[in-house]
Amino acid sequence: MNKTTTFFIGLLTATSLAFSVVALFSPIPTPAQPIQSKAPTFGAAGSEFGEQVHLFNNAIIGGYVLATSSTAATYTITAQELSKAPTVISWTPNVNLTISLSATSTRSYVPNVGDTATLYFRNASTTAASAITFAAADAGVDLQFAEATGGDLVLNGLDWEKVTLIRNALNGASQVTVILDEMTEAD
Repeated sequence: MNKTTTFFIGLLTATSLAFSVVALFSPIPTPAQPIQSKAPTFGAAGSEFGEQVHLFNNAIIGGYVLATSSTAATYTITAQELSKAPTVISWTPNVNLTISLSATSTRSYVPNVGDTATLYFRNASTTAASAITFAAADAGVDLQFAEATGGDLVLNGLDWEKVTLIRNALNGASQVTVILDEMTEAD
């Protein structure tokens, strides 16, 4: 071998050895820690359960439950209450309750045309006498339910409602379509 080849082989070996030593003694980087955000309280006498965990550039794993109870006969959900994207709203009505959804509050949940979001309402009352009825607070919300299943806008005690919000292109009436899928106690 000539001197140039020997020099380059030596340089390559030394460089490889240096990188190996650095890699061997460098601390192993720890993965990013999840960011946990607390849920806001909800309704008249709210409390929070669970947390929403954002991992890897805000992919949401899990979710949180907003829990509340009320003695009022009517309640209109505000944009602020939907701003943290709850997964489940567990509501214990102490009387029959009408929950109204407005275009203002639901548009903040699905801000762009074509956006959809799903959340679940649970009537946490142990008696069927305290029902939750869903209503549209204004013409900007279009409520829909599955007619073929005999569904309605009333959620009895211990039953669930899957609520899907869809942002429409209209700027006047029916800005947000709300699809209500009622699930009744099966066991």
